[in-house]
Amino acid sequence: MPTISQINQLDYGPKIDLPLVVSDEQTQSHIDQGYLIVPDLMTTAELDEICDDMIDLARGKYPCENLKSLPDDVSDPDG
Repeated sequence: MPTISQINQLDYGPKIDLPLVVSDEQTQSHIDQGYLIVPDLMTTAELDEICDDMIDLARGKYPCENLKSLPDDVSDPDG
């Protein structure tokens, strides 16, 4: 797996300055472990909106060839 230093040396085009959300150590942990938990990254309202969109996707509101809609007898929380 590449290290942060190796990734930072890759040329992806012009650099975009973004606020630091995670540390280099957290980024390396994500590379090594495949996941990262960032406490308080999103507000409760943002998480609720994402959950609503996931339910809409699962219910077939957004076209997706690779995803079958949930059966009508499956509740939203179970979906």
